[in-house]
Amino acid sequence: MKYLKTFFVPAAASLLFLAASCAKEQFAGSADTLADSEYTAVTLTAGFDTSVRTAVDAEGKVSWKAGDIIRYYSESGGAVGSATVGQDCAVAVFEATVAQNASFLVAACGGESLTGNTSGEVFSLEGAVCARQSGRFTDAHVAVARTEDPEAGVLTFRNLTALVKFTLERSDVALISFSSNDQTLLHGDGVLNVTFSGGNPQASFGGSGGNSIEVSTSGAGTFFISSLPGTLGEGFTISCYDSGGKLLGEASTRKALVLKQGTITNLGTIDGRISTPAPDYDPDLSRSGTANCYIIPVGGEYFFDASVKGSSTEPVIGTPAGAKVLWESSVSGSAPSAGDIITGVGYSQGKISFTATGSDGNAVIALTDASGAVLWSWHIWCCKGYRPDECLQTYFNNAGVVMDRNLGAVSAVPGEAGALGLLYQWGRKDPFPGGYCATAPASLPSPVESDASTGTIAYSVANPTVFITCNEDNFNWLTKSDNTLWQDSGSPKGIYDPCPAGYRVPDGGSSGLWAKVLGTAAWTAKGCWDLNMKGINFGTNDKPLGPDKVIWYPAAGYINSTAGALNNVGYSGSYWSSTVDEDGSCCFNISPYFSSSTSYVQPTQTYDRAYAMSVRCVKE
Repeated sequence: MKYLKTFFVPAAASLLFLAASCAKEQFAGSADTLADSEYTAVTLTAGFDTSVRTAVDAEGKVSWKAGDIIRYYSESGGAVGSATVGQDCAVAVFEATVAQNASFLVAACGGESLTGNTSGEVFSLEGAVCARQSGRFTDAHVAVARTEDPEAGVLTFRNLTALVKFTLERSDVALISFSSNDQTLLHGDGVLNVTFSGGNPQASFGGSGGNSIEVSTSGAGTFFISSLPGTLGEGFTISCYDSGGKLLGEASTRKALVLKQGTITNLGTIDGRISTPAPDYDPDLSRSGTANCYIIPVGGEYFFDASVKGSSTEPVIGTPAGAKVLWESSVSGSAPSAGDIITGVGYSQGKISFTATGSDGNAVIALTDASGAVLWSWHIWCCKGYRPDECLQTYFNNAGVVMDRNLGAVSAVPGEAGALGLLYQWGRKDPFPGGYCATAPASLPSPVESDASTGTIAYSVANPTVFITCNEDNFNWLTKSDNTLWQDSGSPKGIYDPCPAGYRVPDGGSSGLWAKVLGTAAWTAKGCWDLNMKGINFGTNDKPLGPDKVIWYPAAGYINSTAGALNNVGYSGSYWSSTVDEDGSCCFNISPYFSSSTSYVQPTQTYDRAYAMSVRCVKE
């Protein structure tokens, strides 16, 4: 027969309990399906072990909150039933039906996403463990209880997570981010396997997750961050943002911090430790406009609008599900490891986020669907301290206001490998590594020949790392030429323009950037080519482009159109314009004259569009 027992935990001012009127019993099956000889109805009273002090409300008191869910489990299998807290209160009392001769009972709380299962002595919880928190605390902390005597009616919950407590007195903060500096997981989506020793739970986590937890707030207060236990070997960073997503400041330390299960780590008041960020740092890269390229002058956490194509308002086609790094490159002399340039890439609600390490280099990030197919991709240009508007060069004859370096270059110093930059096939938005670039992964996919399936815009978007060699019909990577991919200044910036917001590929040909200053005819100049630095300084030669003493054009070489091989690094430099010339496109070409210091300059050269060459962006 069924009979009633009581699970009871002694009340205390700081205990977390649920009164009988606060809970509603929810059984896995209907009452008439439960045989009297197999099941027993008991009353459970659930509370928290106050010594661990990790289940707290906004005032730091231990208490149940309306909407909390308590699930209880039999000796094997999934949940037998659950109870939902109806209102804030101190004692949790609810009826439950359990196996009549059960030798133990396990219960768990921690949010609607958790599911559990018991197998022998191991209790497994699956779902989200901690996450973004709303308000000064969240129900995302996970706690479990086990009793060896279900009929005694007592469940004492202990936390599987750790808490970090701190106080913030400033009132202009809308979002707080707590991050581990060494990428230690603070939250995750996976499985917690729990074992009990003397009633004390020990948990191990398996799954994927992140190293940053965010808390939304409306101002000052005391905050509790619920985290997976672990050791933050390189310390942590607390970042504060305003309602517009602008970084207000950070408190950071490289000192190791141990986050213990069931323990609060109190950091005290952090206002005095918050440093003001550099004035040019803005985590929202697309605040001033979207583009296919974003410049990163300082390390930090960033995000951008990933819902539209380039600088247009045209939406990305497909159903986004995630983001990934396609490649990273550096010119340090050794190949970078994955994560050396950017790390922590993620996608949520139409935005891609990542962390820039502060190292110089380049990367390409892709937006993907559920199958991993690329929907669109962006070039991330990491160059310490580079703020293009502070380094612009104005060319003579109102030719244009121009960047001081090649697109993707991490230096503008003559002779440095970092000044070479990246290479682009005409009309494509995605770069290819140039000379002296070491990449992770070490090699990119092999080139493919342009045909009906590969020589299309759709293929180039879906395969941004694949070089497409020319076809014999139009000497283009496209089987059908499209003159609108990069637009001249008389038209809106093209969707596939590779330059950052506010910049574009320059006009070329007889009325373009270089011809306005140097004329249209090819010419030679003795002593102009720097044999040691491998390039031309157009600030000091006989035909300067502008008044700056250094206007460096390096011999970055090119990727040839027929084999997809890198050629002529240190011997010639070719710079695309947006201007078309029949099936080809106009460019600016420099090289030494018969390997001497005499230079040969072609302001209005034309090349096949399947070549990958340098780009020097101009101000819009």
